[in-house]
Amino acid sequence: MRIGVFVYARSDSRRLPGKLLKEFTDTNLLGHVLRRAMNVNATDWLVLTSDRPVDNEIGLQASRMGFDVCRGSASNLVSRTLEGLRVCPVEYFVRVNADSPWFDATLVNAAIGELSGPMTSNLVTRRFPYGVSVEIVESAFYGRTASVSRERELEHVTQHIYRTGKAGELRSLIQDRDDSHLRLTVDTQDDYQNMKIFFSSPAVDSQTSYWNFLNLSEPNLSYEAR
Repeated sequence: MRIGVFVYARSDSRRLPGKLLKEFTDTNLLGHVLRRAMNVNATDWLVLTSDRPVDNEIGLQASRMGFDVCRGSASNLVSRTLEGLRVCPVEYFVRVNADSPWFDATLVNAAIGELSGPMTSNLVTRRFPYGVSVEIVESAFYGRTASVSRERELEHVTQHIYRTGKAGELRSLIQDRDDSHLRLTVDTQDDYQNMKIFFSSPAVDSQTSYWNFLNLSEPNLSYEAR
């Protein structure tokens, strides 16, 4: 079965412009997240960025790191995803945000090992930190649902699915502990500085999970049909 890792990246964040190319560990934030994404048990890796000149460096760096690159609409992530599926026809894709330095392949691989149904997500019932998301979507299902996206949902990859998903289509990945109060993404300058400090620790590498770093127990995972 072909499973793709789809990393969504753009340069012009409103709150922190250029954040993906800012220095981070021994690379930049984009390079750091791409390294973590390489740990997913997948067959294909694709960076989806916009077709604007401002995102040229993202495409170049992704290519240098061995990722395929798909360039499409800056504002319509649904159409960009459909274009990604056209050039990279996988059966399932894993959505990854390039501003999530704690993206965790361990969780994704656990979900891949139990893959079932059109979509698995840990965002249905949020018990994981912001910035530690798991979304695995069946490509054929995504293609069927894309047409129901409302205009305000087009700037998100999967928002329309949470609104329209029918019983049995969404499989919720949950853990027994609620870590949803933790914020582990890079959205502001303060976030960036905090994450740089966290990842400056010699005990942290491209496979370290957030629970190891915070001395929490490993999550006990379960699934619920929604």
